[in-house]
Amino acid sequence: MKETSTKESNSSSIQSRFLLSLALVTTAVVLLFSVVYISVLANVMKQDLNVEAERLVALSTKSLSSALWQYNKEYVNDYLDSLMLREQVVKVEVTTEDSTYTRESTKYKTAKRDMRLISSQSKIFHQKMEVGTIRLFLSAEPIAQRVKYLSAGAISFFMAIILMTSITVYWLTNKLLFAPLAELQETFKLISKGNLDAPISTARNDEIGQLAKEFKKMIDSINALTASRDELNHEIEERKRAETLLIQTEKLRAIGTLAGGIAHDFNNILHAIIGHAELAFDDAESDTEQAESLQEILGASMRARDLVQQILTFARQGEIKLVPVKVSSIASEVFRFIRSSTPTTIEMVNHFESKAKVLGVPTKLHQVLMNLCTNAIQSMEVNGGTLTITTNDVELDDEAAKKLGLAAGDYMRTEVRDTGAGIAQEDLNKVFDP
Repeated sequence: MKETSTKESNSSSIQSRFLLSLALVTTAVVLLFSVVYISVLANVMKQDLNVEAERLVALSTKSLSSALWQYNKEYVNDYLDSLMLREQVVKVEVTTEDSTYTRESTKYKTAKRDMRLISSQSKIFHQKMEVGTIRLFLSAEPIAQRVKYLSAGAISFFMAIILMTSITVYWLTNKLLFAPLAELQETFKLISKGNLDAPISTARNDEIGQLAKEFKKMIDSINALTASRDELNHEIEERKRAETLLIQTEKLRAIGTLAGGIAHDFNNILHAIIGHAELAFDDAESDTEQAESLQEILGASMRARDLVQQILTFARQGEIKLVPVKVSSIASEVFRFIRSSTPTTIEMVNHFESKAKVLGVPTKLHQVLMNLCTNAIQSMEVNGGTLTITTNDVELDDEAAKKLGLAAGDYMRTEVRDTGAGIAQEDLNKVFDP
């Protein structure tokens, strides 16, 4: 009895497994057929809808070409109204250079929310000249309803295995679709925050992989355009600086020509004054009032001669002779000179650290420092402040030297700093005017 029962149990178990396997295989085949059928039907319907959309767009471009060219707004509006009479058309939009015509039905927002829209667009030409763009949206709701109806029948027929099928489909779609899309989404978030160098995985060979590759090409194009834009902006800035420098050069050349002519004539007069003053001084008795007056005349004439020399140098008619100059010594002399005439409300500070010498013109350096200090004192006369003169040795690396337009190496830096109001913005372009 027990052996017979065991055999029947084994036989029953094998049969059950066979029937179960057969049922599963049959169900899977029928379900697959149903899914394929529904998918094919949906694709065919979508293709038909796409063809209809393209046909309507092509027809509209021909109908609206002349109207848009002639700015016949009444005809355009009437034509758009006629398009909206079609059941599947939920929105139509015509855009021109200065106008936008839009018609939208109440079904559009629902179809857009449910992502059941088929769109087609085309540019509108009149005699090979673009006059506008048309974009047409058709509702895919009938397709969705038909698919829903067929799916409901399939679900009712295969209620026993729908759970397993759903789990399988979920696992497959999550692995093949949602996970890669989530990865792309994270990359898009990084890019939207400005990180255009975010890595984009292009290892897949499916549609998502192609999408990633095309998106990467787009990002590469954006990077290339950004680089081109920066290069163009840099070139524009360089050109503006060159134009500004050219204008300043022409201005200085004109002023120099005028000043040079005046200085040349004035220099001839000075020669006569100095010559006659020296002759009179030689004839005058020493330690007399006449000798002192002649000495003053000679001193003032010599200073005038130096001034003329500077004017001639500015006019590029004089030769500039560079000699080794210890800037700290000149800065110290200027500091002592202006200290006696500086108001007590202004604190004077110096840091003469550099012992180096540079090639330059001592009188020019003296004049530059005097002018800077004088301007600084004048800016602090009302509210007081601190005037600081500093000389020190610095070493410029490649990056710092490039910013200053210099070669890398050792330099001597002279700095005049004050706590005054500064130069007004409108006067900055005039700081180098004579």
